[in-house]
Amino acid sequence: MVKLLKYCLSLYLVVLSLACHEKEPELDASQRRALAEEVFKNGSHLPQGSPKSMTRIEEAIKIDTTYAEAIRELSVAYLKRGMPHKWRPIMDRAVYYDAKTWQPWRG
Repeated sequence: MVKLLKYCLSLYLVVLSLACHEKEPELDASQRRALAEEVFKNGSHLPQGSPKSMTRIEEAIKIDTTYAEAIRELSVAYLKRGMPHKWRPIMDRAVYYDAKTWQPWRG
């Protein structure tokens, strides 16, 4: 009986925590881009290729997956850290979203 009460209480707490989660409002494309640019520019003082810089760039990319400048910056961070096998696919993705700007940089 005591175990059943513990299981019910645990289940109640899980359901309660899931029910209390507040859903974030949906943003349109221009708002997502503005928020991604803000996140990207807020960490511009960080050294290029540092783990904190890469985390900030990844957050900006999560907000707007088509933000080519942040994608290219992430590829450069991998290249500076000596991981060209990770640089190339990410750079290709930046070229896909903004070929006019980043195609000449890729070489």
